[in-house]
Amino acid sequence: MLRTLALGCLCAAGFLAPLSAADWPQFRGPTGDGVSTATNVPIEWDANSNVAWKAPLPRPANGSPIVSGGRVFVTSAEDADGKQRSLICFDAADGKQLWKQTVQIDKKMPTHQTNPYCGTTPAADGERVVVWHASA
Repeated sequence: MLRTLALGCLCAAGFLAPLSAADWPQFRGPTGDGVSTATNVPIEWDANSNVAWKAPLPRPANGSPIVSGGRVFVTSAEDADGKQRSLICFDAADGKQLWKQTVQIDKKMPTHQTNPYCGTTPAADGERVVVWHASA
């Protein structure tokens, strides 16, 4: 279910990117309030309707995708133990994976048994993208 939710969010972000001049560069959008100024966007979608593209993720994830400079960024663990975590970059127009950067996490982080690793949301400024994969 979380994988479906993550893919749905990713697809929604990818669909909204071409429709809006504004990026969604951080958690809850450009102003951090979760409000979009985009217009003429669908208010309903499912696995096949109003979806611009889909992309599989290595593992379930629950971080928010962001949109910056025509690219969608999302995080995901690469393994069940969460010891390898990735930042993945997709083209917002067609969903093609542009690159993936994976880091090794030496220490196992505690998490709830139903919560996947990589619950983090990246942030971007149009030139750089940053992500924090560790615990605070």
